[in-house]
Amino acid sequence: MTSLQPPTLDGVWRSQGYGHVLEIKGPTLKAFEVTTTTCVPGLTAQRDATSVPGREATFKTGGQVFFVRAGGSADHKVVHSEGSASDVRIDRLARLPEVCSHPTPNTPMDNFEVFSRTWAEHYISFDLKKTDWAELVEANRPKVTSATTPEELFDIFEGMIKPFNDTHTFINAPELKREFRVLKPGTDRVFKGSFQDFRSKTMPALLAITDRASSRRRSASGATTRFSTAIWTRPPDTSGSCRSPTIPATEALAQGSQRSMRHWTRFSRTPRSRRW
Repeated sequence: MTSLQPPTLDGVWRSQGYGHVLEIKGPTLKAFEVTTTTCVPGLTAQRDATSVPGREATFKTGGQVFFVRAGGSADHKVVHSEGSASDVRIDRLARLPEVCSHPTPNTPMDNFEVFSRTWAEHYISFDLKKTDWAELVEANRPKVTSATTPEELFDIFEGMIKPFNDTHTFINAPELKREFRVLKPGTDRVFKGSFQDFRSKTMPALLAITDRASSRRRSASGATTRFSTAIWTRPPDTSGSCRSPTIPATEALAQGSQRSMRHWTRFSRTPRSRRW
């Protein structure tokens, strides 16, 4: 008699929205940041062998922990990052996208392409912001040359998104010790110190309050659905849809003098903190 083996996570997965492609082989997960014209290798994480109820697998890298929730089907799963309030769906692919067969070179002009295509494909509020993104890209493209420095590229990117005044987007360049972030008026009442301090200390305390309130509300009503937030986002190959509870955000990173700036969208973005 043949025993049935549980389906493996090994293979290639793509997130709905955000431009993430994950390649899982045994204990190792490799992430790629993908658009229709660019592919940038992202983080590498290792699987934690500890069994946790409700999780099919847990992956860790640096200070980040994310996991695949138990359930779903062999080709559709849900990923959650610790410290966020929402999930992201991932769907199995037959193979890595063709664009990843030749990763995007680490040059100022190529990094500009990564940044501009990521926004074009994953930011939903251009109409709301009354912005023609294609026009803005073409106006800024001539400013970027092979001699553009990371500092100059940072300034260009900041200038492109600053007028949006969007708290769900920011630019973080650790090696330049620079960051651009928009905070809504009044946020300074709870946002103290660095963003990482806010994410690791203040935000969990704030979320605990809403979690307790949500739990009491569910108990009183007998409901079993989890409290979540919805926002407009653009999944792959669609013109836009409202999906809950995923919330997008975009980050740009400066990685050394060559990979001077690259986007880093995050899974299940909320007004809180960093995903991938």
